[in-house]
Amino acid sequence: MASHSRGEATLLGERYLPLTVSSTWIARLGKWALSNRSPIDISPLMPEALRLVGSQTELLISDSLLILSINLGYYVLEPLSETLCKVRGLGRNNGNAVQIVTLNGNERMRFMDLEFAKI
Repeated sequence: MASHSRGEATLLGERYLPLTVSSTWIARLGKWALSNRSPIDISPLMPEALRLVGSQTELLISDSLLILSINLGYYVLEPLSETLCKVRGLGRNNGNAVQIVTLNGNERMRFMDLEFAKI
């Protein structure tokens, strides 16, 4: 998708035809709580709506797209495997990933150096 203004074209987005979301990823849908907050992080003192990263995130499906919803925004995810998703889109967040790891028998979701546990 492009915007044309004053003789210039600006790229705004890309077309993405969603893949079928596997049952493994569907089982992970729902709310996840931040599990690796730094002990010196003062963001809990701020109202939740003003935090760059809240205490929770949500993995959901909307219009057949796998979405990560976090205070920073909504991210369209493209599953590459049962434990790795690429963040789709253009701009400064291009190239990010969501990774699922297992710690002490429990799944954790990692995104942008943050780690979340399923609620």
